[in-house]
Amino acid sequence: MSSAVESEGQQYADHLQHILKTNHSDDFWPEIESNAQKLGDVLRTRSGPVDERTVLGGTSLPETIAALLKKAYHESTLPDLTDERLAALFQLFRVTANLCMDHDANRTRFLDADIPQTVVSILTQYLPQSSEDHNALLATSISHLRVIRTALAVLINASYETKSIGDTLISLGVPLKVLELSSKVYPPRYWTRDNLAWTPETIEEWTTRLGISNWSWKLITELRDQASTPFFTESALPSLISLLQPFVLDATVSTSTPLREAEDTLQSLAETDADLIEEASTLLETLSLDVDSIRTSLADRASLEPIVDFIEKAHYPSEWEFTSSEWQKAHEKTFDLCKGALIKAVVTVAGEDQNMDTLWQTSEGETPDAWFVQRILQWITAHGSGKGSARDDLLICATLSLGNLARRDKRASLLAGPSFGLVDKLVKLLDPSTDIKVLNGAVGLLKNLSQPATNRDILGQAGVIEALTNSGVWADRNDMAELVQGFAIGVAKHLSNANSANSLRLCKEGSPASALDQILALTRRSDSVSIKSEGTRVLVNVTKSLLMTNRPNTKDGDESEAVKIISDPASAQLLAQFIARSRKFPILLNEGVIALTLIGARAGGASNVLESLLSPLDGEPTNPYASPLVEQPPTGLPPKPLDMVVAILRNNDNRFSPELRINACSLVTSIGRIPPASSEESHLDRERLKDATYAVLKRIVEESVPSNSSETALRDAARRALGVF
Repeated sequence: MSSAVESEGQQYADHLQHILKTNHSDDFWPEIESNAQKLGDVLRTRSGPVDERTVLGGTSLPETIAALLKKAYHESTLPDLTDERLAALFQLFRVTANLCMDHDANRTRFLDADIPQTVVSILTQYLPQSSEDHNALLATSISHLRVIRTALAVLINASYETKSIGDTLISLGVPLKVLELSSKVYPPRYWTRDNLAWTPETIEEWTTRLGISNWSWKLITELRDQASTPFFTESALPSLISLLQPFVLDATVSTSTPLREAEDTLQSLAETDADLIEEASTLLETLSLDVDSIRTSLADRASLEPIVDFIEKAHYPSEWEFTSSEWQKAHEKTFDLCKGALIKAVVTVAGEDQNMDTLWQTSEGETPDAWFVQRILQWITAHGSGKGSARDDLLICATLSLGNLARRDKRASLLAGPSFGLVDKLVKLLDPSTDIKVLNGAVGLLKNLSQPATNRDILGQAGVIEALTNSGVWADRNDMAELVQGFAIGVAKHLSNANSANSLRLCKEGSPASALDQILALTRRSDSVSIKSEGTRVLVNVTKSLLMTNRPNTKDGDESEAVKIISDPASAQLLAQFIARSRKFPILLNEGVIALTLIGARAGGASNVLESLLSPLDGEPTNPYASPLVEQPPTGLPPKPLDMVVAILRNNDNRFSPELRINACSLVTSIGRIPPASSEESHLDRERLKDATYAVLKRIVEESVPSNSSETALRDAARRALGVF
């Protein structure tokens, strides 16, 4: 006789196998239930002298369980199962769940025996067979609910950190099936309805239902962590959206609950509801960002409108008032964050190119008459006072979404037109008291509206520049909000492009300084590469607009202040540093060279520009347009912006156009003319300019053989530059 301690569960496992082999009638299910219950109790812990899970998992028990599970439901549809079969099925699931808990070997054996597939087949039978109301409750007995819950436990225990089973379940469509089933078993807030009689049996039923919901999401989360790509498609949208709809309060939902005195149950139900809001909103946000088909499907009104309704109309559930104040406060914060996630999803959907027409219009032409654009325009009208609206969330959603829809010039022009009055409403939001997130949306929308040339006078005359100047958006206290500062710079850049009136507005004194002064101050102190570059481009546009175009009648004071700002040595320094760091972008180089040329042509400007070109670079080139200089300076000398001008003239790698090289010649001509009465330092700077450029200019004149008008113009420009020396 063996001295080894025998397995307590072996006798129950053997008896189950014996019943399977010898009994062919339908009266053995109570006996199976009894043996499976005892076996499940034995397997519940590992505290005995024998590792029951390992011992029994290595026997034929997995195959026996698989056969009994199939026998239990193959011979009868689930709704028609007798109570005896249901009880046996429940206990067999307990055995299965306990056998694979924390046991990789048993998980593999179960997979080989097709147990996960069988469990999925059983759960699938509970799914509704028609596209009925997604908020309908799956009406079934407590026995069936226990079977569902324990089947989920099997799948959770079997798949935990086990990719082979996780992959199998994903391939079987388990995430979607579980999502659809759980949303039917436990529709959020259904338990608050007045027609529920809260007996002990009802409390048990809803405790089981919430357990199914919690375990469903535990399984979905486990599989999501294992999946390499998102497994939900647009088929999941109806179930996900259905989880949100009960929180949009209406007359069908009671604002009170008879569970007030059952504090623990109330807390659990409210907790599950809160978890479902978070799960659904987080998934909708993630999927809208990651899955193209979901992003386009969400543009359909049947999907998007319930989400928009939730953002606008959903409130904290009234039954939360009967929970603890700490719990309520924490979950109200989470509720708000969930709205934020859904706002991000809506904005993402509005930003999808394929959705623009659907969300914008229903008729021919460009008129914004679709329900979505009309809805968000109404939000701006209703809540855009600019004095701390109670519905900042709606303003954020509306302005960001509308900004995405207004990326086409025709649409931007329509929105800026007088029929909508949108610009005036946005100007009201440019208030120092406006929340920075609202400001971000409003300024981002204005940035898109400012791009069409036809809109620049409209926005300028509406006071957009003055409002930005006084809003504090460029103040150092908002430096953490780099995105909104960049949007505001973008507005200024577009409005000042070939527009002298707006350029003068940017130079007009404001609080605490002119808009251009504030932008340039931000440009100097910021470490952001885009802020430095785009801020300098505002200076470029203002310089070109004021010094190249015919301006309307202006007060001398206005013009003097503007010229003072753009002719300041610090401004010349910014422009010089800008061209030094812009080799990869010839268009930006050209802008900077022209601006410096215009400043240099003004009285006293040449010395400032020349000094800025000869000054060492401020640190390393760090903006996105930066790259090493084409020509390195002589050994021992620090790099300077003039090296970039010389590189343009030399054009060793043939990357610079004749137009840019002509403008570089014009810059040399502009700053090479130093009045005789200038300081000794200025004359020394002129000699340094000559030393750096004379040879390359002479080569252009003497060695080039023009083959077209551009090359002829380049040679003539180089000859004029040589003439100043």
